[in-house]
Amino acid sequence: MKDIRKEPYKYIRNYYESVYLDMGKRVFSILALVIPSLILPDITHKKSRNIKSGINFLLIAPPGTAKSSLAETFEKLAYNSFPFESITDSKFYSIISKRDFVSLVIGDIFRVFSDKTLTKSMENVLGDEQKISRLTQRTDDTEKKIKAIAFLAGTPNSLTSIIQEGILFRTSICLVFHDES
Repeated sequence: MKDIRKEPYKYIRNYYESVYLDMGKRVFSILALVIPSLILPDITHKKSRNIKSGINFLLIAPPGTAKSSLAETFEKLAYNSFPFESITDSKFYSIISKRDFVSLVIGDIFRVFSDKTLTKSMENVLGDEQKISRLTQRTDDTEKKIKAIAFLAGTPNSLTSIIQEGILFRTSICLVFHDES
């Protein structure tokens, strides 16, 4: 109990390193900061717009490196988590627009980022804009501010074929490669 009080950040990293060998410390050195970043206020800037305090995390690792297990762990730890593997843009809008705070958890980004409209919606939610909007014939443009963080995971193939630069600039990236030794 003393260790937790003395150095909680180090305790979290060491605990998850014991659970996920060779991945826990590396991944949770960032994930331990992602979750509390959801409740931090934005950083004010005198000469430009506010800087978003929320941290988004993108894990790119080969198959079999505990990406899904890490996503499930993050889902359990995060506030108001919304895990999904496949969703339409309209369903994403209807679910996200009902929340003020959300932690997105995507264990396989390949399926999600194949939809360009959904990708753009996610970029808006996770970026500095921090909003979700939808143009409809009945209501014209509806827009809602939302505070969001994300855990995104995928394989190196996803990085080269699916992920666009818009989402890359909105995330902290962790690349994991197989150790040949």
